Amino acid sequence: MESLKALDPPRIASYELLGRLGAGGMGLVYLARSRGRRLVAVKVIQTDLTDNPQNLERFRLEVEAAKEVSGHYTAPVIDADLEGRPAWLATSYIDGPNLDRVITRQGPLDRRAVTALAAALAEALKAIHAAKLVHRDLKPANILLAADGPRVIDFGIVRAVDRAELTRHRIGTPEYMSPEQAECVSVGPESDVFSLGGVLYFAATGHHPFGTGDTAAVLRRVVEAEPDLARVPQEHRELIGRCLARQPSERPTPDEILDDFFNDADAALDNQAGTDWTSGSIAPLIKEHIAQTALYTRQTDPQGRYRPTPEPPFELEPDPLAEDLSAPQSDAHHPRRSPQWPTRGSLWSVLNRRRGGHLWVVGLGVALVGTVVAVLGTAALREGGDTFRPWSVDDVSGGAVVVSNGLVYVGREKGLAAYDSRTGEERWKSESRESETLVGRYGALLLARSDKGLAALDPRSGKRRWRIPLESGECITAQSDSVAVVDPLANGEHLLSIFDTATGTRRWVHKLDTASLGCTDDGVRLAGGRVGYVRYGDQNTDILNSWATDSGAGWSVRPGAIDQYAADDKNVYVAVEDRKDGYRIHAYAADTGRLRWDIRFRAVSVDRHVPDDVLLAANGSDLYALGADGLYAFNTTNGHRRWKSPLSVLRSPTLRIHRDSAQGDMAYVQWDDTKIGGLRETTATKFAAISLSTGAQSWRKRIESTADIASLGGDVVYIDSSNLRMFRRDGHELLALEARTGEQLWRQEMKTSGATASPGILYARTGDTLEAINATTGERP
Repeated sequence: MESLKALDPPRIASYELLGRLGAGGMGLVYLARSRGRRLVAVKVIQTDLTDNPQNLERFRLEVEAAKEVSGHYTAPVIDADLEGRPAWLATSYIDGPNLDRVITRQGPLDRRAVTALAAALAEALKAIHAAKLVHRDLKPANILLAADGPRVIDFGIVRAVDRAELTRHRIGTPEYMSPEQAECVSVGPESDVFSLGGVLYFAATGHHPFGTGDTAAVLRRVVEAEPDLARVPQEHRELIGRCLARQPSERPTPDEILDDFFNDADAALDNQAGTDWTSGSIAPLIKEHIAQTALYTRQTDPQGRYRPTPEPPFELEPDPLAEDLSAPQSDAHHPRRSPQWPTRGSLWSVLNRRRGGHLWVVGLGVALVGTVVAVLGTAALREGGDTFRPWSVDDVSGGAVVVSNGLVYVGREKGLAAYDSRTGEERWKSESRESETLVGRYGALLLARSDKGLAALDPRSGKRRWRIPLESGECITAQSDSVAVVDPLANGEHLLSIFDTATGTRRWVHKLDTASLGCTDDGVRLAGGRVGYVRYGDQNTDILNSWATDSGAGWSVRPGAIDQYAADDKNVYVAVEDRKDGYRIHAYAADTGRLRWDIRFRAVSVDRHVPDDVLLAANGSDLYALGADGLYAFNTTNGHRRWKSPLSVLRSPTLRIHRDSAQGDMAYVQWDDTKIGGLRETTATKFAAISLSTGAQSWRKRIESTADIASLGGDVVYIDSSNLRMFRRDGHELLALEARTGEQLWRQEMKTSGATASPGILYARTGDTLEAINATTGERP
């Protein structure tokens, strides 16, 4: 949203214009207010478009279509004038960000949220198709997530099913077109189901199902290629795969999608364990959008002074997960109202379903589409909301701090504990005689380790689901379905064991004949259902190994002297030393070990310096490589260079890839910039922020101390700064920098040993104390 421009009219008909919502191929969209003070979105259509009779008929169809579909699913048309100069139409204003913005800023939705979104959008398509309409442009940008739920918007290219003469045009968004749309053949309701599959793919993975780029190339992939379903979580893979079937007749109908949910609903009534809806990421964006809207809806008081229009109602319903978590605790310590969940006879219900060891959230009824996001965002609003006050707890142990579903999980001197992220109230504490540290949260379980074993706990109650003994557990790494554990043997060899995350069952074990393996860059990597590691031998004899986590079947290659490696769902990448070229980067297919591409990466600085290390990071469709002369981005499919961002990084560089930034995905590079002049040494660290989409540098900053990135939040970069002094106490500070500009937001004198950022709150460990700090102001408890 942005302010009105000088050439924008103050009014359209009886509607007062307040700001610009955006622009599209058909014209501008304004935020406006009716005479009755109702907020509306006014779409002004370019005059040259309405001069064409066929286009004018198209806009009439848009108005008719929007009026035909229930307001539960769309922004209904309130008013229109298609004969005016310019033509315009007004719809109800939906105060919330679109799904594309949410995923871009916060990453993929959790698995249960994707399940519910599937049910909600299936309900929306059912209503659209019942009106004998085809939307033809269902995409993340056309799904708004408001406080009272999602809405399907933009019927600008909708077509009536019985208007065949208007359906043979390639109109839509290439990344979400169906094959029949891409080939300009007649489309029907099945086309929307294909687009639904694409939307769910994006929501579950953060990637477009057929990539991005040149329109012709995208359309060719839509028609000829298969989407990479390996990226999709297992429990959604079948549904999304069916929706993305190439033949329209093979795709499910919205009714069939909903029937899959409904058929098991009665059995699910016996399995009510509380609905884990809250992802902790969506609601702050909705709140932010509402606050932004309020800036454009000011009105004057009787004295002529501006006063903000009250925000739309945003009542927070009690969190059902919080209720479930508080059950083990005394009611006297946790006074809460009972959650007002709808009954089975109401318009919607959210039920749990267990299938194959996974907990499914099933949405039923017409109004789910209007309520799903309000439930999804509850915990996130609590976290960092107006009622948050800084808090702290003592006697925490080392390891990760996990923030999820409005709770903070942390290791204690004995066992683990969960705290309300808003208040710091203890929700549960696990029983253990040993000090435990968190490994992380994977799927529906928390993993924690002690000196004697690895355990999985239920995040709602702290109850142990399984436990396995460990000799030492020198290296433990995990993903949603697999845990890799490396234990040393007496003869210097190691054992690699793969366990099932859900059950703790050991799937297979391999002996690794190496004496230098750990949880470092040289250690075990899990990615895309495979585990890999590098066995270092004599010069030019290093071996890259990869095994399937389910079966243990694997492959190995000898690319040469490996400097570093990285992996994603598609490939395994290695930087190999080369006397002639400096370095070469090889990409091997993750499933077969076949060499997919091999490129030269000399990466020599201005003074001909060849770095001791090349840093690699695989993320999404790009591979990032940091050398002595800058940061490079390569296409993971063919190795073609996308961009280079020049840097002079010579000493101790580190590279952090961050896909949660408010201003777009970013890479953060830091390096030692200590200078020695005469007898004096000036310690300093440099930082650079680089856009992952373009390679442009957003900012650089030099900090006069030893410094490291402590954590990355959506809008903030947190940096630990340490200054060693000879004749007075050492200086330790925590700095908060704005991600977009690098400007300092606040600083606190404190020595941290780890930090975790979440929306509105930073969790920082100082000694054996965990502090919840206001991320906006730096206020500490």
